[in-house]
This record gives sequence, C-alpha cells and structure tokens, in this order.
Amino acid sequence: MSDPTAPSLPNLHVADLGPLVVRVSGAEVSLSGPKLKEVFLRLVMTNGESVSFDTLIADLWPGGDPVRARRNLQQQVYNLRAALGQDRIELVGSSYRLRRENTERDSVVADDGYHAARALTELDPVAARWRVREVLSRFRGPPLAEFASADWARAEAAQLDQTHESLRILDYELRLHAGDDSLIAELKVL
Repeated sequence: MSDPTAPSLPNLHVADLGPLVVRVSGAEVSLSGPKLKEVFLRLVMTNGESVSFDTLIADLWPGGDPVRARRNLQQQVYNLRAALGQDRIELVGSSYRLRRENTERDSVVADDGYHAARALTELDPVAARWRVREVLSRFRGPPLAEFASADWARAEAAQLDQTHESLRILDYELRLHAGDDSLIAELKVL
C-alpha cells in the first residue's frame, strides 16, 4: 500500500473499536465536530482506496445541495489536513485518498489478530490465547458506535461487532481447553 516515492508520514493510529480516537506520532488529535469525524472515518474505511467526491457527498450530505456539500467537503478535508498533516490526504482526480497502513487501524489489526489466533489454536493454544487477549484489549466499547446509524457505516459496524463476538467465543474456548477455573464463575454471571 505504501508508495516509495511519497513523502514519509508521521505514525497514525486510528482507534475505532469504541469511541473514535485518533493519534498522530502518539499525540491524540482532536477532530472537532461530527462531520469532520465522519469524513475522516469514511476515508479510513476505504483501506487506502480513493473515494470520489460524489460518493463522499452522497454518503455524508445525503439530499443536500451538491454545491454547498462540495464546499463543506473541501473545508472538512482542509481541516483534516491541518490536524493530520498535509500529505496524509491525497487528491486523486476527483477523489480523496487517506494514506495509511493497515496496521494503523485497530479494527484491521483485530481482524488479522482473530485469524492469526484461530490458526494458532491447535499448534500453540497458549500463544493463541495471548493473541486473543491482546486483540480483545483494543475493544473499548461498541465499534463505530458514533457512526453505526449512518448507512455507509452500518455494515462495517455489524461486521466489527461480529469480530468482537468471535474473539470472545474463541477466548472462552481456549480458556476452557486450558482448564481455566475462573471461566465457570464468569459464565455463571452471563
């Protein structure tokens, strides 16, 4: 996904497994206002692909005046560039693209971690359990909760909820296999 000719960027961390938190070079970045967060997350969700102005406008300003919506989009991108760095968002024709690595987004790391833990289950259950616990620690509440009612985010929010549930089930399976006595008491509470 990296372009070797593109300028290097400061580290980005998108914590999207709970309330949205964005960090650049370890410092939390304030994305003030719901629309700025929506534009950012909509670009994040494309996993490095560009999104046309028309798609962004249709998703984020449905039914709005297209001229006004385009101006609003341009203003939000300007604000994002100010917060994240000028080179983080690229103009690609009549589209925008957020430059980021998959490892910079918690939900991608969580999905990869689930599959890695699942693959380790038979080979090394202790390592699998450690991996599951590490990934579960990234969940800080319902994923994309702030955006789950938006049509453009609903499917991904549901998929992330499913990933969380799958991780919890795998954790229970691994703990049961390991003879974890605390599991019985925990399951009684559920």
